[in-house]
Amino acid sequence: MNDAGIRTVQELEVISSCGGEQRIVAQKLLHIHYFAISRPGGVFLELGTDRGQATNVILEACREVGGELVSVDLRDCSSAASDDEWKFIKCSSTNKEMILAGAPNLSQGIDMVYVDSAHVADHVRQEINVWMPLLKVGGRMYFDDIDAGPYMRGARKDSVFSEIANRSILNVVQSYFRKNIDHLSLTVMYGSTGLAWIDKLGDISSNHALNASDVLTERRFSFPYRVLKRVGVYKPYRNKGDGSDFLLK
Repeated sequence: MNDAGIRTVQELEVISSCGGEQRIVAQKLLHIHYFAISRPGGVFLELGTDRGQATNVILEACREVGGELVSVDLRDCSSAASDDEWKFIKCSSTNKEMILAGAPNLSQGIDMVYVDSAHVADHVRQEINVWMPLLKVGGRMYFDDIDAGPYMRGARKDSVFSEIANRSILNVVQSYFRKNIDHLSLTVMYGSTGLAWIDKLGDISSNHALNASDVLTERRFSFPYRVLKRVGVYKPYRNKGDGSDFLLK
């Protein structure tokens, strides 16, 4: 561990086999590292740098199998790492023109995008719309901070604002997946602040973009629904008895 508290992959592997929430944090970072290793010579984009923990984990993979990492942050995080395979760009993570001007290799296709920037659902929606088209088929887009659990009432990080933000970000990711379900797969990892990733299985059609109106909204089982259920108007979904919807249940 260096002065900034950055853990190496070797240290993370030890922590990942221990107990507690740190185990899950280590597993999240290792998941990103191992995917980067699976893409030799890959081009990686990190949206949100902060102190550089994920940055250095990805760079360890670049040094092992080749590859390039471009990191973007609104703050000056140029001291987060030092590596020939790394480029830092200070700007908004949705400023496509400025980022591509500083790292034109991204326009040829990106193997992995790691999203850990502004924890605002609409900003994440814009990041998906900007960068998913440049993600290669077989590439992966990661989303940090999608688990509201640690921020719920009485939990370790109790914060209503972060609870709502994380739940809203996951809702955006799920909405994008459902809109483009023929071309994507989605996996969600809970624990700590969570991690989700979308794998790109095929080319996205021209109507791939997620508009604000496309984002699914959650319904709560509140008093009106209880009344409707009591009088028999509101009924749960049931599968067909003939089994014709077996694979669509």
